[in-house]
Amino acid sequence: MGNLLCSRNRHTELIREIERLRTENDELRRVINTNTLNYRSVDLSSESKEAIQAFASKLVENPDINIRGLPDCIERKIYTNIMTIVLGLVQEFTNTTTVSILGHKLVIRILPDVYDESVSVIDS
Repeated sequence: MGNLLCSRNRHTELIREIERLRTENDELRRVINTNTLNYRSVDLSSESKEAIQAFASKLVENPDINIRGLPDCIERKIYTNIMTIVLGLVQEFTNTTTVSILGHKLVIRILPDVYDESVSVIDS
């Protein structure tokens, strides 16, 4: 009879532990989902997309950077994807970062600027 009572107590303890772990697991899932950058949902302005396209084209046109064995359309898409991810990471970083100094918050934001093709980052 004593073993049966111990078994029931152990069973109750295990059920409580399972419930505690479920709650903790749900909280961890919520934190992961909140803090994960979804690259497919990078919200770029049309100006940013145009600037990225123009910059990727300049990279492909530069003979020092161009990968000869790779078709330009594929290379351009790779550069575009990489720059979109980088810009998305910068946006995520700046949108979620604040610095408090003497009762003031320093907030950094990244905003699109009109792309000026006369300014060359990469010499052709």
